[in-house]
Amino acid sequence: MINVKIDAELLANAKFGEQVEKVVNDIKAHVKTAIASLQPKQRLKSSAVLNLYNAGLLTKDYFMAEFEKICNRESKQPRSVRDVIGDAIVEAARRTIIEDQRERGMRAAEKANAKAAAEANNGQGENDELRGTMEAGTGAAEGD
Repeated sequence: MINVKIDAELLANAKFGEQVEKVVNDIKAHVKTAIASLQPKQRLKSSAVLNLYNAGLLTKDYFMAEFEKICNRESKQPRSVRDVIGDAIVEAARRTIIEDQRERGMRAAEKANAKAAAEANNGQGENDELRGTMEAGTGAAEGD
């Protein structure tokens, strides 16, 4: 497992929970696909993921609870299971951070576009005002 510190703020983020759910569902979907692709009398080689799947532990709640135990060094799970859970949590954190950065970038772009549009409107208003002043000056000169 990658040795990484995950911020408590990230763990409390609702988007993080959604991403954990997506990662766990992706794992579950891969296992189901592998099982469906088996020929008769074939079996999957035993693995930590398959053991979690067979035990019905491929759930967001289990991964979150077990990850807390892993962080506190209280988990009774074998290293292979801890690695699967840790890797899934790290992937969910990575996805959450990327999604947050994308949203911040979009908000910054929208803000910049709104500012540019406002400046363009102000510039257009100044041009109209200048044009009106010039036309008024020209009209007064013609009337003399």
